[in-house]
Order: sequence, then C-alpha cells, then structure tokens
Amino acid sequence: MKPLKRSYKATSAACYIAYVVQAIVNNTSPTLFALYESDLGVSLAMLANISVINFFTQIIADLISIKLVDLFGYRKLSYAAHAMSAVGLVGLGVFPQIMPSYLGIVIATILCAIGSGLIEVIISPLIDALPHENGTASMTLLHSFYCWGSMFCVLFSTIAIHLLGENWFILPIMFAIIPAANLITFSHARFAEASEKNIRTPVRNLLFSRFFLVLIIVMICSGASEIIISQWSSFFIEKALGVPKIVGDILGPCLFAVFMGIGRIVSGKLSSKIKIEKVMLVCSLLCFFCYLGTSLLPGIFSLASCALTGLMVSLMWPATLSVASSAFVGAGTTLFSILAFSGDVGCAFGPWLAGNIADTVEKSEKFSAMATQFSLTAEQFGLRAGILLCSIFPLLMFLSMIVIIIMQKNLAKEKERRIKRSAKFR
Repeated sequence: MKPLKRSYKATSAACYIAYVVQAIVNNTSPTLFALYESDLGVSLAMLANISVINFFTQIIADLISIKLVDLFGYRKLSYAAHAMSAVGLVGLGVFPQIMPSYLGIVIATILCAIGSGLIEVIISPLIDALPHENGTASMTLLHSFYCWGSMFCVLFSTIAIHLLGENWFILPIMFAIIPAANLITFSHARFAEASEKNIRTPVRNLLFSRFFLVLIIVMICSGASEIIISQWSSFFIEKALGVPKIVGDILGPCLFAVFMGIGRIVSGKLSSKIKIEKVMLVCSLLCFFCYLGTSLLPGIFSLASCALTGLMVSLMWPATLSVASSAFVGAGTTLFSILAFSGDVGCAFGPWLAGNIADTVEKSEKFSAMATQFSLTAEQFGLRAGILLCSIFPLLMFLSMIVIIIMQKNLAKEKERRIKRSAKFR
C-alpha cells in the first residue's frame, strides 16, 4: 500500500475551507431561529441564550486547546474539529426531532461551538508556520474565507429554506458534508516542522509583556466591533430602517460579509507595501465613524455605514494575529489560543452589551418620549442607542493602536542604542 502523499498545497486548501466550515457552524443556527420559534415552539429568551452558549463554549475550547495540542498534536485536533462540526450540524437537523427540541438544539450548538473553537485556535498557527514570503498576506487571505463562508451560508440558507419548506431540518445536514469532506483534505495536508513539534511559549512570558496585554485589548475590541454589526445588522435594518426581513438578510449580514471579504483580500495583496499597524489605526478610527453613521444617519446613509463597517473591521482580527506573531516568534499555540480567547470574549460581550442597551432604552419612559421627538419608535431608538454606545469598542482600539505604535518606536530606538553601544566597545 502506497504511503499517503502530503503537501503544503493541501494544507493551505484545508485551512481555507476550515474557515468556511467555521462560518457555517456559526451562522447556520441563527438563520433557523425563526423556524425554531414557529415550528418547535422555542421562546425568544431561549433563542437569545443559544448565542451565549455558542460563544461561551468557544471560549472554553480556546482555553483548553493549549493542553490539547500538547497531548494530541495539530493533525488529530484538526480531525476532531471537523468531526465535531459535522456531527453538530447533523444534530441541528436531527436532535430536535428525537428529543426535547431546545435540549437538542443546545447539544448540537455545543458540538458545533467546540469544532469552531478548535478551528479558530489551530488553523492560524498552521498557516503561520507554512513556508511563505508574506505571513500577513496569508493570514488575511485565510480570514477572508470566513467572510465568503458567511455569505454563502446566509444566501444558501435563504434559498434552501424557501425550497424545503417543512423539511427545513435537512439544511444543516446538507451543510455537514463540507466539514466531513474537509476532514479528508486534512489527511493529505503536510504540516510545517514548527507546528509538528508543538512549539509554544509559556503563558506567563506573554502575560508579563505590556505589549502583549495591549494586543489583548485590541483583540477584544476587534471581536466586538465585528460581531456587533454582523449579528445585529439584519435585525437592525429590518426594525430600525423598516426594510423587509429577506431584504434585510441580504443587505445586512451578506453585504457586511462581502465588504469584509473584499477588505481582507485587498489588504492581503497590499500587505508588503503598507505598514500594517498604521492601517489598523486608520481603520479603527473609520470604524468608529461608521458606527456613528449607522446609529445616527437616516435611511440609505445608515445602511451604507453599516455595510462599510465590514470593510473597516476586515483587517482587525487577522492583522492583530500577524502583529503578535511577528513580535513573539515561536509563541505558537499559546499566543493564538490567548488571542482567540480574547477575541471571543469581545464576540460574546459586544452583542450582549448592544442588546441590553437597546432593551433598557426601549423600556425607559424618558427615552421613549425622546424617541418621538426624532419620529422614531422606542424600539428603533433603542437599537440606534445600542449601536451608538458600542462605538466605544473601535474608539478604544484606535487608542490602543496609538499605544502600540509608540511602543514599537521606543523598542526600535532602544535596539538602535544597544547596537551603537556594542559598536563603541568593540
């Protein structure tokens, strides 16, 4: 029997498809929320908890992945991540039919979230360790596949649900084919030497670095800035702008994903010609203005700001990983695990904060009276207030990037002084 031929091309392809898988497992359940409510009798409060369960499980997966990589290695974990994702997607279609509906959805969501969390931690270091000329370009291209996966998931789901009718539960089972097929692709993948040896820096070494602590803040703000608009855009466009739901799904998460994907591809192509930290600084400031535009401007201008937010956040997550990887060479799984954990904290906390602000403002008599002055309903005013106050995340990222750029300049000056001292005593 011939030995299995493995190549770096298969590794790249498998990693790119893995991010499509992650997009599918993160977006499939939300596209079925309305059907869970109407066909399975799941309440709105229970639906809200599904997102929390999803990201909380991913956070746990981020934390334990450091030890899991040591125990099992990248290859076995890549198999496990895709197997969990496939079983979870099948479960979304099957479990609610054979057990109490909500319990079935929760179990399937947890399985999907474990798969997604493992993908987030192991795929970035695999790409980072591959022999290539430009790590930033590869990282941004990798993360662009999450955008295209999100767009594919929403569009395919919209069409499939319409065609399947009462048999909508077949949709997630169909999606399970993709992680199952990619598991086979990973069997042909060749892992770079650094990833095979599971090189990693102790957690303590990273957490005692002020530079890394600022990167953690940047990562939290990146996750929050991206997911707040991504998760709330469809609902916001439908309720706050008065657009029909099917149009809101296309103009909301789909258009946001398209702009985010374009941003990641373009930034990847230009990464060798730009100073990535300065671009992150500008993008975070423009993202802040997009949040203001989304919450304060009327109609089409609010919609345009919402879509353009996808372009502004496109570089944040992958660029932060690239900056950290360059600053802490050889940190491996530890670095990517802590940053993935930080990003997922932002992903969980940001949308939760936006929703709670919107709910509090909507129920306030004082703000309800204020809403009428702007010809808005209490719900519309609350949604706009939630987005407006959450503009603190891109603003905090902007300030953090200023700190990072100053730190880098100081480190460069210190290095130059050491070289001069060394030359003086020769």
